Amino acid sequence: MRQKEIWDALKAAATAFESEDYGLAQAIVDGANITLPYGGLTDCYDELGTRYQLPVYCLSLPVNVVAAWEKSASLPSGKFLDIEEQEDLGEVRQRWFYGGILLPDRFRINEFNIPHNHVIQSIITDNVW
Repeated sequence: MRQKEIWDALKAAATAFESEDYGLAQAIVDGANITLPYGGLTDCYDELGTRYQLPVYCLSLPVNVVAAWEKSASLPSGKFLDIEEQEDLGEVRQRWFYGGILLPDRFRINEFNIPHNHVIQSIITDNVW
């Protein structure tokens, strides 16, 4: 199989797994001759030994993210509620990423012109430097 077909199979298997259809996920992996040496989709090999790595954030839904969109006639402005206030986490450090790039501090999300329905990742740690 070509690499695109393997990636498509991995996507389909992840979608089936997310829907809790584990039999279908296993059938997709088996049908594409994908080996899972550690039992998960984060580290996979095709029949030629090519390695495919899926980051954990691609395989799980985000947690502790609360969004409050400002009301307007256009697209949402991207105003996010402070996670610290919502979850009573105390003092935390938040790092926000879009497209694998760290977004600088002191900006609002809507200042980056990120298209609607795109994903912004947030890394939250309780270590404040």
